[in-house]
Amino acid sequence: MFKTEFLSFLTSETFLEMIHDAEIDLDPPYQRGSSSRASFPGSYLCGPEVVWSEPKQSHLIESIYRNFYIPPVVFAIQRDEDGFETRVCVDGKQVGIVFSTIRQGI
Repeated sequence: MFKTEFLSFLTSETFLEMIHDAEIDLDPPYQRGSSSRASFPGSYLCGPEVVWSEPKQSHLIESIYRNFYIPPVVFAIQRDEDGFETRVCVDGKQVGIVFSTIRQGI
């Protein structure tokens, strides 16, 4: 049985901080373009592969700057034995990667 714990909204800054702090896993094995996470846990530049074309990424960036609707990013929450929560990306990996790219100025 699945249990829905909560629905929350994150600011783009919080979303980026959580990716950087390895609180969000954008690269689970079932995602398109998944890479080995063993060497780069929490790394959003060395881990997940960009699957979207440059024009599609540009359209998302333009939508962000113009304050247009951005599709939601969906996570499953996993807790380790110490109670640390990691949000594992179920849908929206490419959005997260594009956000990370913007933050890095790439």
